[in-house]
Amino acid sequence: MTHSITDSLLSSNALIIAGTMAAAYLLASINFAILACRLLHRVDPRTNGSGNPGATNLLRTWGPGPATIVLLLDVGRAFGLMFAAWTIPACALWPVVALPILTGNVFPVFHGFKGGKGVATSCGILLALSPVSVGAGAIVFLLVFGITRRVSPASLALALTTAVTMYVVDAPLLYTLTAASIFPILLATHRHNIARLLRGEEPRISIGAPTGKE
Repeated sequence: MTHSITDSLLSSNALIIAGTMAAAYLLASINFAILACRLLHRVDPRTNGSGNPGATNLLRTWGPGPATIVLLLDVGRAFGLMFAAWTIPACALWPVVALPILTGNVFPVFHGFKGGKGVATSCGILLALSPVSVGAGAIVFLLVFGITRRVSPASLALALTTAVTMYVVDAPLLYTLTAASIFPILLATHRHNIARLLRGEEPRISIGAPTGKE
């Protein structure tokens, strides 16, 4: 009888975790940049600039105002989904929800599995895990961006610094592993940027320019 109750609880918890992860993926699959272009009748970011529906391309094609709004929405959504998972009693492994959130942003089911590069979403996830560590990462981001004027290396530096800082401050192991898993994903989404950096062809940020490869 005891085994039956335990098995039932484990099965129920597994279903709750699976349902939470599925919901997180679907909600993260809504691309705010694409949605904004339809609502505001603006140029689709997928057909302009780098073709990437993320904040950096919006900065180049629409300007700082719309780019900042979309950036904050992406960060806020990721943080909100992580917080929602944390509030579910049966979801003890809530940090694992980070993976479907990031996957939904990068491979959105509603937009042909072609989304952003996951930087803003990663920031929201990391903020939920360790705000202090993200603060350290943000300082490094500003330093790298100030030197290079390029978002891609600054973003990668932020993710790596945050994960390392979480290890240094002895954050819970699952939190640190989750943060560490984000870095290789961002490396993959920025692989073309890295190749251009190595060739010396990665463009610097130029607000309002209609072209660029970020």
